[in-house]
Amino acid sequence: MNSNEPKPLSEGWTAQGFGMLRRYYGENRRLHVWLESVRVKEATRIHTHPWDFHSYVLAKSMRNRVYARAPGWPASPLEYTLQCGREAKRIGEPVPICLGLLRDDTVPAGQGYAQTHDQIHESEFETGAVTIVQRWPAPNCNPDLAQSFVPLGAEPVHPPVRDATPEEGAEALAILETIKGFDFASGYPYSAPVKP
Repeated sequence: MNSNEPKPLSEGWTAQGFGMLRRYYGENRRLHVWLESVRVKEATRIHTHPWDFHSYVLAKSMRNRVYARAPGWPASPLEYTLQCGREAKRIGEPVPICLGLLRDDTVPAGQGYAQTHDQIHESEFETGAVTIVQRWPAPNCNPDLAQSFVPLGAEPVHPPVRDATPEEGAEALAILETIKGFDFASGYPYSAPVKP
């Protein structure tokens, strides 16, 4: 196979502990298939990203909770700095902060949402949901670092990214086959909006 040709859709899947199987189209676009069976139950889910992004829902629905720093609120999670990637690891000591819920949106198929790198959020999903994400570099932001927020008294759990099993890849493909009018091998006809 020519190295410039896209990989077969059965290849290139990784699993992320928030509950997604993911596959990249180049460096800044990726496909997510969300499955309860992939979720690490104890995983710390409230986080930021080291890039700005737009997420478009192709199937089922997503729930996106957005938080804001709210000094004086009673809830006081610990903020951790993480090195992103396959071997995610904590850097330095956690800092106690206060968070307040800013928005709680349900996003159905055919709609999307955008966030900047410094917005704090948490993703919930209907199992079998499919999203495609476009990322953009964020100015003045370290592309290897993000933040994670852990309730006081809870253990921080940041599961590493791993290769998907053949069974997980087959489950993702079976879900994608139910979605018509989209070329999953190339990621088109999705057209990302302008950078948030």
